Amino acid sequence: MSRRTTRRFFLLRPDAGGEQQRLFLYLLGVAAAKHGIRVYCVICMSTHYHLVCSDVEGQTPRFFRDLHRWLAMTLKCHRGWDEEVWNKSQTSRVDLESETALVDKCGYTIANCVAAGIVDRPRRYPGVITLAAEMGVRRDVIARPDNPWLVSETTWPAEVELRFEMPPELLAEYGDLAGAQAAIQGSVDRHVRDARALLRAAGKGYVGAKRCMRASIETRSTKAEPLRSRNPTFAVGAGKPRSAFFAAVEKMRGFREAYAARWARYADGDRGSPWPAGTWKMRVLHGSTVESCGPP
Repeated sequence: MSRRTTRRFFLLRPDAGGEQQRLFLYLLGVAAAKHGIRVYCVICMSTHYHLVCSDVEGQTPRFFRDLHRWLAMTLKCHRGWDEEVWNKSQTSRVDLESETALVDKCGYTIANCVAAGIVDRPRRYPGVITLAAEMGVRRDVIARPDNPWLVSETTWPAEVELRFEMPPELLAEYGDLAGAQAAIQGSVDRHVRDARALLRAAGKGYVGAKRCMRASIETRSTKAEPLRSRNPTFAVGAGKPRSAFFAAVEKMRGFREAYAARWARYADGDRGSPWPAGTWKMRVLHGSTVESCGPP
């Protein structure tokens, strides 16, 4: 999952005193605990964040709603910012269809600070980041930040615990925590090597941690972004056969076609038939029944 700031301003830029980092981690911890989100790894860059997680209770829309609203309101107070915080694009959500895709996206997330030319290795990044060796063992206890918007002690706990777990799929695939961490670290190393090669070819260096934290929040990223490019909804992972890709396509198309057909029947007055497995809005907001997706 990822979300960008409006017009790519540096509103999420890490602070030398750690204030922005604590705000992000605290609110992520509160939102994850409230909605049953399992957090695996995260990085918060100056203009966007990347988060790899699992939604075990079917609460992703509410998680997005709360996390982004809370971040926007607290950042406005913290930065003295009067305008909107997020851009108008939808939050990017990519379903990871295999262990290979999961390992690759964790590596991509952790190496993002190198790809952006901030630091030459992830452990030197001064902002919010989860390293491969921290997944499955890291446990942060974050006290409520001193922010004018976080004044209600009944709404905002004095402290929150945020655990960075290891995906159970990777524990099963690689046998134990050390094996899973090694696989993710291998992905991080590959992404870092590729990023360094691209920077060298472009004749670019690294901004560095200190300059990163000194940048004005009114700075805008000048990195070229492709226009009208595809916004992926799933990833099967590099090296997987083409059949895995087409299976994921058929799965996505099957749901969309079944949902459209059910919506047409709903418009004709059918209120009792179940909606396809995976339907969220009609189930949560209107109490409609949903087809079973099989055993967990």
